[in-house]
Order: sequence, then C-alpha cells, then structure tokens
Amino acid sequence: MQYPDTAVYTIPAAPVQDLSGNWYVPDGTAFTVECRAEYNSRNGVITMTDGQAISYDYTVYMAVHTTDIAPGTAVTVTMHNGRVVTSTVKRHENSQLNSKSWV
Repeated sequence: MQYPDTAVYTIPAAPVQDLSGNWYVPDGTAFTVECRAEYNSRNGVITMTDGQAISYDYTVYMAVHTTDIAPGTAVTVTMHNGRVVTSTVKRHENSQLNSKSWV
C-alpha cells in the first residue's frame, strides 16, 4: 500500500470582523489526507527560502493536491502501526508527482 498512514492538518483560518467591528480568528479547517510518513533517520535538514537550515522528524508523502499548507500548520499523523505523531509543518511542497511535508 503506497499511503498506509493518515495526516490531519489544521489549516488556520483568516481573521474576520463581526457585525460589531470586532476582529477574531475562527477555528481552523481540518484537511485529512492518506499519506506515508518516513522517519528522518539521517538527521537531515531542509533549507528554507531564506537560507535557514531546519531539522525535521518526518517526511510525509501524499498524492498530489493543491491545498496550500503553510509552515507552522499543526499536523497529526496516525501511522498504520497505531503510532501518533503531533507536530507542525516545517515546509510543504506540491510538486508534479506528489505532495510532501516535512514535520
């Protein structure tokens, strides 16, 4: 099975203004996707667009999609063996063949 695990991303909502003129941030939207999480056993790092090197714990591969997932987005990965990893996205890419997150 190519994607035996499940990831739930909590996409933050944009601030909105109520009828009284008060600003608030509504709850985020859950984005659930089948995935394959691979542990970073080589102490690898990713380079951000500003050149900063960031370490990560897992690479999460999934079928290609177009949802924008920003750094800092909360994610919970449930693996096929029952292990649950809760973290934040360090970087995310939607490429031609797949999408992947470093968490």
